[in-house]
Amino acid sequence: WSYGGVVDSLLGPLAAPRSRSAKVEVEDDAALFARLFDGWNATRAQAPMLTEWGESLRPEDVASTKHHPRPQLQRPGKWVNLNGFWDYRIEDYFASASGNNNNAAAPAPPTAGDSGYEGKILVPFAIESALSGVGKAVGVDKQLVYRRFVDIPASEGKEGERYLLHFGAVDWKTWVYVNGRLAGSHEGGYDAFDLDITDHLRLRPGGSSPQELCVVVWDPTEDGQQPHGKQWQDKASDRLIAPAGMWYTSVTGIWQTVWLETVPASVHIEALELRPDLASETLVANVRTRVSRAGVAPFVRLTALDEDGAVVGSGSGWSSPEGDAIVLRFAEAHGAPKRWSPDSPFLYDLKVSVHLSGTGEAIDEVESYFAMREVGLGRSAPKAAAMAEEAEVGPRFLLNGEEVFQYGVLDQGWWPDGLYTPPSEEALASDILKAKDFGFNLIRKHAKVEPDRFYHLCDKLGMLVWQDMPSASGMKYMWSPDGAHDYMEGEKAPPLASSFVRELQGVVRGLRNHPSIVAWIPFNEGWGQFDSAAIFEWLARADPDRMHWVSGGNDFGLGHALDRHVYPGPASV
Repeated sequence: WSYGGVVDSLLGPLAAPRSRSAKVEVEDDAALFARLFDGWNATRAQAPMLTEWGESLRPEDVASTKHHPRPQLQRPGKWVNLNGFWDYRIEDYFASASGNNNNAAAPAPPTAGDSGYEGKILVPFAIESALSGVGKAVGVDKQLVYRRFVDIPASEGKEGERYLLHFGAVDWKTWVYVNGRLAGSHEGGYDAFDLDITDHLRLRPGGSSPQELCVVVWDPTEDGQQPHGKQWQDKASDRLIAPAGMWYTSVTGIWQTVWLETVPASVHIEALELRPDLASETLVANVRTRVSRAGVAPFVRLTALDEDGAVVGSGSGWSSPEGDAIVLRFAEAHGAPKRWSPDSPFLYDLKVSVHLSGTGEAIDEVESYFAMREVGLGRSAPKAAAMAEEAEVGPRFLLNGEEVFQYGVLDQGWWPDGLYTPPSEEALASDILKAKDFGFNLIRKHAKVEPDRFYHLCDKLGMLVWQDMPSASGMKYMWSPDGAHDYMEGEKAPPLASSFVRELQGVVRGLRNHPSIVAWIPFNEGWGQFDSAAIFEWLARADPDRMHWVSGGNDFGLGHALDRHVYPGPASV
């Protein structure tokens, strides 16, 4: 396996030019990782606790293409991993003097050929982490600047290709520059985003050209009012890694995979929404596409495959770019579809293609997967008949129509060496498998959103997930375990309220196809809670196939569960 070989096959060699127009000097990928290893390793050794996966990590591992960062919408051979060593520097936040903060205009583009970078950072680890090779704090009055160069050949496709630059997650406000021009920006530390950078590239017909990618990030953490979960910086401590009580080390900047993808210019699949229906034994898919010109309607084909690669179901039909319901039906010879559960986590592979007619060739095709499972509240049929004889006749959690007692662990997803970022795929899998070994069938992902790969592993290994929306601060805290603050919530300024809901929408839409996720928890113990009724109404429309509730009270009678948190002290035990 060769990092450079993977990159070269799609985009050409990585480059480190002196300026945007200078002659490129290419450093061999193996030589680059070898040259920087000792410095990175010295910082890694300073981790307060080095996990076994962090200890075995090699810098080149983060650039592997073995695990696709978006497992439910893949284009094999059409993407490249941009993780690895990037230039970085910490500088004054450009808007500090004006006090403009959240509503500030974009910072000036980093200077071409600028040599004023402090060193190298191993992306995707946050700069505060030992595995980043840096281990520095940033703070509310500073911004973090990243840079790298990539050599990209001009498209050889018949109709050309578009280049999409993807970020799994960047905390918090991000500006992306390509060749000195602002390609786009994003607010939110937990939802994935992508930018079409094609028009910002300098492509040379018949050859390749070096492209400069710069990312500028500002993150106020607990000094702001954006979602940040349990991140906290102990300003009174001289230690960078200084967790206190239930609080953990702040995370700034890129903390999930950065990757580049090519898609057809004429029409390509942008997003999937997959909804299994056990009653009709079908899968209903909404396929959203992006077309290059008006007047184009995509024809969509769906193909389901079993674990042996045999076709077991199909569906097709005309759609609109916004996405219309296309129904996949299982072949009669396949029989009843297999259902997904923690004890039997069966997944069907799915191929989705778009055409310009029912007989036309595929313009774009993606690989995905789905599961046949349903979530609800009620009583299973055998127990419903006995309800009259029971003292308690309330509803139970149903999975595929059967009562399942959820026995879970609260998982906050922090790593002592990688902080927000797990050291490896194996580290994530180990956590899930260990929970299963202990007898749990549920993980509540608390105050954090994980990389897509975590939920893929839960799908594959069989683990239910309750997914939190990370909490925000900056509001009066109103919560107590005895319910004294029930039916009370705070208020957010309109821009902050809109920003929170947009990020929640990004999280839900980005993860809703994972069968392992069975519940959304938008608020926890009153932290940053506001406009609960309207937010729950949106959740019910956006994802009617899952449960949702407020964790710890303050529920206004909303949601599918009454959730109380009680913390008995030693005298109560």
